[in-house]
Parts: sequence; C-alpha cells; structure tokens
Amino acid sequence: MAVTDWSNRTKVGMSQQARRQMMEEAWAEFSTQYPTEESCLEALQKNLSDPALLMCPHCHSTTIEATKGSRVGRCLQCRKPYWFTAGTFFHKIKKIRPWMGAIWLFENGYISSAFAYSQLAQVAQSTAQRIFKSLFWTLNSQCDPSDFVTESGNFLPLFNKRSLATARWKHPSTEEVDAINDEVQQNHGSTHEREHGQSRNQELEEKLADGGSQKQEHNNSDQDLELNNPVQDLEHNTPDQEMEHNNPAQDLEHDSSNQDRDTTLKQKQDLNQETANRDEFVYQAIATLKLPTTEQICLLTGLSAPKVNATLTLLELENRIYRRPGDRYQTIESAQADEQSKSMQRQNERLVSSSTKQSDLEDFITFVAEIHQGCSHKYLMLYTAIQHVRLGIKQDSQPIKLLDLCMQQAPIGLKDLRDFITPLRLPFLLSAY
Repeated sequence: MAVTDWSNRTKVGMSQQARRQMMEEAWAEFSTQYPTEESCLEALQKNLSDPALLMCPHCHSTTIEATKGSRVGRCLQCRKPYWFTAGTFFHKIKKIRPWMGAIWLFENGYISSAFAYSQLAQVAQSTAQRIFKSLFWTLNSQCDPSDFVTESGNFLPLFNKRSLATARWKHPSTEEVDAINDEVQQNHGSTHEREHGQSRNQELEEKLADGGSQKQEHNNSDQDLELNNPVQDLEHNTPDQEMEHNNPAQDLEHDSSNQDRDTTLKQKQDLNQETANRDEFVYQAIATLKLPTTEQICLLTGLSAPKVNATLTLLELENRIYRRPGDRYQTIESAQADEQSKSMQRQNERLVSSSTKQSDLEDFITFVAEIHQGCSHKYLMLYTAIQHVRLGIKQDSQPIKLLDLCMQQAPIGLKDLRDFITPLRLPFLLSAY
C-alpha cells in the first residue's frame, strides 16, 4: 500500500481521539485485505522473498508443495511434511492474524499502545505487549542503527512503569541508579578478582620454584646413592633380563605395535586432511553465496547438516566466518569490507549537530510518552525500535519489509523477553541518517 501521509501518522501532538480514529480506519483496511487466518497464512507464503525459507529440512529440496491457507506443506522429493514457519519468528504461534496485523500496521507507519491494539485485534493486553516487544526486538536486531550511542539516563522522563528489575517500594526510575551501581560493583569486583588472581599466581609460582629446587636436591641425593649401590649393579646384569632381550616373541609384538601406531598416525593424517578439505569447501560456499543459511550451505556442498554445523563451529572458532542474525553466515573478509563501506558512507554523510541529536531525543521521548505513557528502564532499548517505524524500516540503508525481517528472525520466547535488559549505553537512530 502506498503511504502518502507517513509523517502525519507518526507526528507528535495528535489528540487521542484522532489517533484512535486513525487506528480504527487502518485496522478496517487491514481486515478488508486479510479477513481470516487462512488469508494471513496465504499472504505469508506469497511474501516469502528468500527461497531458502521454503527448503525441506530433511532432503534440502526446494520443491515444496504448500497447502493454500495453511502453514503445512509437503516435500515433493522425500514426501515428508514441512512447516514453513518452524524456526522463524512465527514458531509455535497458534493464531497468526494478530501478529500479521501488527506487522502490517508497523510497515505502514501506524503506531499504537498495546492496550489500544488489544482492543482492535480482540486479544489480551499481555498478548499485545508480547507482539509489540517481539517486533521491537526484531527491528533492533536486524536493522542497522546509527553510530550515535547515547546513555539510558537521557530517557529518564520515560521511566514510570515498573518491571521485574524494579526494587520493591521504589519508583521505576530507580532502575537506572541500580543499574549504574551494579556496573560499578561488577567493575570493582573484576578488578579486585584480577589483582587477587595475580597475587595467587605469584604465590603459586614461588611455591613451585621452591618445590622444584627441593625436588632437584632430593633427586641428586638419590642418584648418588644409586651410583654407589653394588646390589643394584648386580640386578642390572641378571640372566632374566638378558633372556628378555633375546626373546623373539617380544620383538614380533614390538613390530606389530609399531605397525599399529603407523596405521593410526596415517588414519589421523587422512582425517585431518579430510576435515581441512571440508572446511575449505564450506568456506568457499559461504564466500560464494550472500549470507547463506545452513540449509543453503548443505544444498550447495551436498554435505549433511551435522557435518556442516560442525564445520561452521570450527570456522567460527578460527575466526574465519561471522554469524549474522537469523543463523546466516558471512566470511570475515566480506564482513570487514561491508563495515569499511558503511564507515565511508557514514563519513560522507553530513555531520549531525548536537542540537539535532537533542531535538530527536526530546521528540522521541514526547512521542513514547503520548502513545505508551512511558516505559521501564529494563525494556527501553526495545522501545527505541519505534524510531525505525517512524523513519521508515531499512536495512543497509535500503527499505525492507518487516515481514521479511521476521522470517529471518529466530524464535523469540517469553524467557528471552523476560531476561532482556537495556544496557547503560544504547544505539539510537537519528533522523539525519
């Protein structure tokens, strides 16, 4: 849908009645296009821009027969069922229409509170909050933020909602103070542990040095006793020992053990060579494709998924590849080239004045206060994703559909959202970028 008044939809100062009417009209338009669950699933299938998302996980075939209006398909090659939402943003989501509705609204510049959306979509407010936080998570993890990093304390006027991190009988704004104190204690503790560890290492080295010198003196005294022991000299020249040296069975056993050792060494060398060839094969596949998934690498190389996963782990440990969001991979050389290109692009852009930064921060705070009536420090970084919706959803400076980002995103569970916490310094998207 062509957006003609994007700035009007995200502007500050709109009355609640006007915003409610705008959201109702937008939801009516969405309901006209996608009236049922089946229509949403059908639209989801049509909007899959990445062919790898429609790849059989069993045989890696792309010949998938998708059932219309369903998330279940069947591979035409191995005849096994396939769920195209498995392992994606929509993993284990029973009713997909409320999620598709929020995505459609965000893609068209409509932003509302979780309470207002729960009334539109006829879902619980907790469900609406989970939908919004999951979409904010996706936007923050996939879209490229600017280089402008600000402190969470600059958003202090927004902190008026409690969270699991809020202390009992205290105002929600104290989360900021507690986070600062925790960081100071953590840094102090790490410094103290490092100093304590250094002193302990020094003590151990001194003890080892003393123990080594004493052991050397003890060995020297024992050696002198052995040299002056005539009984031990006689034992060295016993007939039994001479017979052992002349035992042909022992010589054959010794030869066979040498052959076994040589065979083991050769097998180990062959295995190392095979592993090195496989590493290089997978590395070249990653360099050929653009941000490939594990399934695409399996399809190109013909290797099984366990071997590919093991090889990817080794390449990551060797710092030869980089793992991107959505379980996609890129060579370190390509990642460095992209980073240099982005850095040069940012240098060529106009410099943002401090007044512009302050203006964007104040505008964002006012907008979030109007729509969401504030937020908590714990989830502040998720709410900053609203800037991506207000300024247009982009990836690598190019417009992109939020639905495509969701299909690249791994599942976001309730535990992930519960454990999330905003750092003291966070990126913030400026209007000048």
